[in-house]
Amino acid sequence: MATLLEIRSGVHAGRFCALRDGLSGLPRFLKRGRRLLVRSYQRAMRYLHEKSLRRVDSRPIPSGHDEIRLFLVVRNEAHLLPWFLDYYTRLGVDRFFCVDNQSTDGTREILLRHRHVHVFRTDASYKTSKYGVYWRVPLVRAYGRQKWCVFVDADEKLVFPGFERVSLRELCGSLEEEGALGLEASWIQMYAQGPIRLARPEIEQDPVRVCPYFDADSADPSLPHPRRLGWRFHPSKAPLLYRCRRGPFVAGGNHQLKWPPGAPKRTSATRAGVMHFKFTAALFGKCQEELARRQHFASDSKYRGFYQALGADPQLSLMHAASVRFESSEQLIQLGLMRASAPLARRISRRGTGVES
Repeated sequence: MATLLEIRSGVHAGRFCALRDGLSGLPRFLKRGRRLLVRSYQRAMRYLHEKSLRRVDSRPIPSGHDEIRLFLVVRNEAHLLPWFLDYYTRLGVDRFFCVDNQSTDGTREILLRHRHVHVFRTDASYKTSKYGVYWRVPLVRAYGRQKWCVFVDADEKLVFPGFERVSLRELCGSLEEEGALGLEASWIQMYAQGPIRLARPEIEQDPVRVCPYFDADSADPSLPHPRRLGWRFHPSKAPLLYRCRRGPFVAGGNHQLKWPPGAPKRTSATRAGVMHFKFTAALFGKCQEELARRQHFASDSKYRGFYQALGADPQLSLMHAASVRFESSEQLIQLGLMRASAPLARRISRRGTGVES
């Protein structure tokens, strides 16, 4: 069985992949053994990564049957966390469960100052943890059952129809009214009007104030977004679900809902939005770090492309003819990026926003 050192270096994963690929040409009667080998490896990785988690805080964790809980994996996000924690607390999140993966910029200290945040640390490999899945799953299993759970990254802002006046708890109430257990969202790539290198959100500042623009045709998955960079991001996210035995879980980097075999797919008719603030002044340094660490999905293709684009044009801006400035949730509905179910539309109309389903 692999040691933590092998997990960190990725040596064990590399050896396993070579063995797996070598077995790919075996006759059919041996392929079952290959599948068993893959499953055994995955079980070992899940076990090792779960055991690598160490709780840092000592605050009591109540049962909190009616709490909305957010689960997050972070590394060196100190510049975003003050805004992030404030925004999601005001939105309606009651408690945060955060995994800190080898941060060196004060991330852990910021998290520990917030009384409703519970912090776990790990020095294991982000890549062999299936990009954080093997850390998040045991926390959700322990602290998210029979609760609404939020899954976002530190550079993401969850918005939904009427979010300016309707709380996250009211959104969850509308999902319960329609019998839904999961919510899907459009992933919206945000950027600044000027050069990426000059987009520097201040501490506690909402990043949408610095990066308020996005592609008007972001709802079209056949096009790259942001258009000028040419990278095709996944068009969807799965930011909210109710964790129960027959309920969904998130897969693919929080991009999609997965359902247990035979379970009905009770996805909400509401579609939310997740604003993604990757394209800031911190991107160049992030690219350098990830190209060296090689821990992210598509590290070479994605981060090398960003790094080369920023290096070739230090004044690179993502603005183009189809760029629009974010105004409101109603604007995102009109652009086809969000929609409201009938139960949510009723809640919004009672608030006087005039949003229709």
